Amino acid sequence: MAISLTSIDSSNAIQNAPEIFNENYGIIQEAINSLLKNLNPDTRKLKLVDVIDPGNGEIACSAIIAVASSGKILDVRPAGGSSKLSIDAAGNIISNKIIVNGDDASTYKKMTISEVADFTGLASFKGVINLNHANNVLVNKHSNVAISQTNIGATASTPLNVKLLGTKIFLDLSNNGQTLTGSGEALLKINNTNLIEGQEIEIYIAKKNSGDTLKMYNGTDTAEYFAKMTTEGFAVVPHDDEPTHDNSAGAYLKLLYMAIEPNNFKLLILDKKGF
Repeated sequence: MAISLTSIDSSNAIQNAPEIFNENYGIIQEAINSLLKNLNPDTRKLKLVDVIDPGNGEIACSAIIAVASSGKILDVRPAGGSSKLSIDAAGNIISNKIIVNGDDASTYKKMTISEVADFTGLASFKGVINLNHANNVLVNKHSNVAISQTNIGATASTPLNVKLLGTKIFLDLSNNGQTLTGSGEALLKINNTNLIEGQEIEIYIAKKNSGDTLKMYNGTDTAEYFAKMTTEGFAVVPHDDEPTHDNSAGAYLKLLYMAIEPNNFKLLILDKKGF
């Protein structure tokens, strides 16, 4: 806001001085009132837009433009604390933590994480995942699971929760040298109610049982667990055709949870050995 005041000099008659002074005072007062409308010295808040009313010590504006040739242009820190967020003139953002909540998408053209990135929930990557770098290491979640009687049978109290056990699951069927059922067969039940479409599962036999042969529970008629590939396409494995370990070493089942037809999800047998 520009202020234009009338000067008192030789061109003005001395008798006009009080009128000129009052006029100038009114202009200055109006300018001060206009400034105080947006800047409150008591609460230290600055309001540059009418969309919101800032709180004490806050600034409401439509944009912040920081210009510098180098160094920091923004530094955020708690009272008496060290910097928690900074932005430099090159556009680099250094932050202790970034938390994104809600449904709005956050888009970053390029982001470099020098240590660890933890994703809680579902992380979707829409593009190329490039692992072709010198120091890349791909780590698979895996589990060593000791099978007990609670995992055995069509009504097992604790079906094997393969979703949480990882891609590679190594089964110890030894049961501390005891049989699992004593019947010569042990029917292992998988929890297939919480699997995610596209999840891959590999089940390996690390130790067999001394008296019982492992079989994989395959559901009931019209509610089978497993499917296979044929020359005619996908086919459901009949419920009474239970994948059975032949007691050989190095046996495994490689499975993919998928819809073999709309809304018909099965554990598709991709590969197997010793079953």
